[in-house]
Amino acid sequence: MIESELDHISGLATLSREPTGIPTLMAVQAPGCRSKMENYFREKKRVWRRSKRSEDSGILARTIGTSQSPVEQDEDDHVNPENDKLLRTRGRKDASRRTYEYWRPESPYILGGYEEYVPVKQMVVAAPSAAVQNEEGGWSLQFSPLENLCRTSLKALVRGYPLEGVLFTVTQSPQEGEGKLQLDFPAVMDYMRNFLETGIHLQEVVQDKTRATTRFIVGSWMDPRMPDLPFYTPRAHGGPFFRDRDGNYSIPRTVKSYRSAQRLPHDLEFFFSLSKEQKTHLEEMCNQVCDPQ
Repeated sequence: MIESELDHISGLATLSREPTGIPTLMAVQAPGCRSKMENYFREKKRVWRRSKRSEDSGILARTIGTSQSPVEQDEDDHVNPENDKLLRTRGRKDASRRTYEYWRPESPYILGGYEEYVPVKQMVVAAPSAAVQNEEGGWSLQFSPLENLCRTSLKALVRGYPLEGVLFTVTQSPQEGEGKLQLDFPAVMDYMRNFLETGIHLQEVVQDKTRATTRFIVGSWMDPRMPDLPFYTPRAHGGPFFRDRDGNYSIPRTVKSYRSAQRLPHDLEFFFSLSKEQKTHLEEMCNQVCDPQ
């Protein structure tokens, strides 16, 4: 029943509302948009099948502070690390001489594996300039091009129209003093996932010898500026973050590193490419949780 409904919805997806706040370029469906849509619904059906198979499996992973057991991994999630794709490397020229590797696993659901998961509830604006407070104490979100906020392996998909949005970080411990604006991570993610055309896209994993950060882009797959990236669902266990049936979110303490058995402490980054409606709602959430200074 669910599969047939998804097939029906995928056939109507191109008739869903157009995202707002996008240049007039949005009126034209970009090449490859249909393939993004097909990938999106194929992944939804794949996760549903995995959930059905795992109901009576009894194969569970350890979690902390979550009331719903994680979903068992599918057979095709157990892939060879040799298939992980290195996107770029970057070395720092300062005294640390650190080398950063930007890579993407063949399947994101092997990053966490069966590692212990810890609950997370807070997300912080990564760039203080992205959240501006007016004279009345109200907050407004300021968009910036992705390439201006962080070094990444991605390039703008459409020349002259860079992907713009707001960058947030999620860590295992509270981020006191690291950003002016904090939001409820589960509430924001559940709100964004209500939009049919909004997907969670796995961007890349960035690591050095001591830490790894998994990056996502959250936005409409109908936006021609959106890179053609793998879709991610938090309902499947083993990935860099997980959502149980009660709406609790958790992340693994450590994740696998690039083509290595070494595991590294783990954080998350989310770049939100928002419509006008979504931006307004997130600003309302900001003003509900933040007391005016």
